[in-house]
Amino acid sequence: MSPIIEGLRGLGALMVVVHHYVYSLSPAMAEALAGLHFFHAGVDLFFVLTGYLFAPLVLGIRHQSARVFIKRRVWRLYPLYLLSLALTVIFVPSSTLESWFENLALTLWQFLQHLFFLQAAPWQNLHGIAYFNEVYWTLSVEVAFYALVLVCLFLPATLSPKLRFWGLALVSSVGFLIMHYWHYQPSNGNWLVRQAQLPTLLIEFWLGIAVFYWFYNKPESSFSYNKIYYIKPWLLLFLSTVFLIILYVIYPLVSVGLISPRPFGWFNLGVAFSFALLLAGLLLLDKQKALHSVIKKPFKIGLKIIIHKTVLHLGSLSYGVYLLHSLVLLLLSGVFESPNLHLLASVLVTWLLAALLYRWFELPCRNYGRRPKKANF
Repeated sequence: MSPIIEGLRGLGALMVVVHHYVYSLSPAMAEALAGLHFFHAGVDLFFVLTGYLFAPLVLGIRHQSARVFIKRRVWRLYPLYLLSLALTVIFVPSSTLESWFENLALTLWQFLQHLFFLQAAPWQNLHGIAYFNEVYWTLSVEVAFYALVLVCLFLPATLSPKLRFWGLALVSSVGFLIMHYWHYQPSNGNWLVRQAQLPTLLIEFWLGIAVFYWFYNKPESSFSYNKIYYIKPWLLLFLSTVFLIILYVIYPLVSVGLISPRPFGWFNLGVAFSFALLLAGLLLLDKQKALHSVIKKPFKIGLKIIIHKTVLHLGSLSYGVYLLHSLVLLLLSGVFESPNLHLLASVLVTWLLAALLYRWFELPCRNYGRRPKKANF
């Protein structure tokens, strides 16, 4: 596992947790920290990372059978998702349960759609997208991207990576522009639902693919440790930081009058671009081994090991934390009088539950998905 990828996964999950948990702070503090809803952008970081990780398959650089791909994706994504969905239904508050029973046919229909990751399908509305959990809509987008990757596995081998890359750039750009400007009404629920679908968001995955493609086309010698190339990664990290700060500052302005804390459109595309620069800068530093070269003293080596293990741990738990944090917050509501204490307890329980499930449930399922098919003799 790459500590850079795992660390960014953990960062994305923590950003989403902060965004959702701000709502549960005391009213005064929630208002003072309203700008932290910018951290909804952790979702954009996930999309960029997914694009980067699956770029070799999309571009035809690495080959994998459809059966193996589907098996790995199912056992990676589905077990923990299904468990979280079941827990959400079992531990739903009584008020929500009454509403579900009053609309039993709708509840069963939504549950069936959620089983097939159709919670953000084109026919859904805002209520349907967040019917069980407000974070599930991103899984629908991820699965749609996996379907696209599966299609790429069947493309002819003669189709070069360059042609695939620029073809996808064209398709994702056109899809974004059409879906964004078609009946453009940011305060309209139907417009918002369209923004939560792959045709609009594919360009964010493409940015991750672009990072991979950039490294793929560079000769190995260009990553040698020298003064010129030492500047480049830090420049990428600097630009990424500046862009993210600017977007954070203007977020309250662009979110005025919206019915969702996520503006979508050009704003979130800018966020995804900034994360792509961040990913490229970190990978370039790692490629040049610029970070490793400054580590000489024993205590620095020990610090590096601690940081390495920490980021791997955060990345491993990111999926569980992402799926479970809202449920835990709901389960602990009413247990503590102080909203801030409720929040702190929810963070600790979420981390503990995600760690236990990763060790005893998620990881065994993932390993089973990776297990090669047994030969028949």
